[in-house]
Amino acid sequence: TQMGISVNGAKQNVIDIDGISSFSASALLTDTSDFDTMWSCMGQSETLASPCQMMMWESAIANATGQVTIPHLIDHKTSVTGKTTYTAKTSYGDTIFSAEIASELKQIMRQNGQDRYASIGYPVGVKSGTAQVENGAKENSLLVGFNDDPNLPIAFCVVIEDRVSGELSTSDLVSTMLQALDSSLHA
Repeated sequence: TQMGISVNGAKQNVIDIDGISSFSASALLTDTSDFDTMWSCMGQSETLASPCQMMMWESAIANATGQVTIPHLIDHKTSVTGKTTYTAKTSYGDTIFSAEIASELKQIMRQNGQDRYASIGYPVGVKSGTAQVENGAKENSLLVGFNDDPNLPIAFCVVIEDRVSGELSTSDLVSTMLQALDSSLHA
């Protein structure tokens, strides 16, 4: 609950991003001996989480404080005369775990990025997840993480539903996304 997860039907928090609402994560944890409860604890079964909330969790790890960064979609607004009338500023929300835990998680995720996802081409910290579907014929593939380059600090969450093994991967998408952002921001 400290991370904003609604448990067993408790009221869900709404995450507001520049006027767009995103609901928080939820999990059904009824009985510690129940199979579905065990799966829910691992993010399967009845557990739901929005990519937005996952990226907020990643930001608390990437900034090594345990405090989430509040996302924004609009970087700035410009009047019809070309004058900038609004510039977004970085702001922070709740502390979801200690700075010590955030720092440890950051090191673990960076090592995982270095060891298994170097092909992305950026210093990323990542956590992957895969749920088998259709009796293992396909998978729902997830890759969440952050780019640890101070010139392109961004959290990401990529999901490919019904992915067939051997096709485009989540890491391919992250690499393409980071390259495109890097090119557009640093052109």
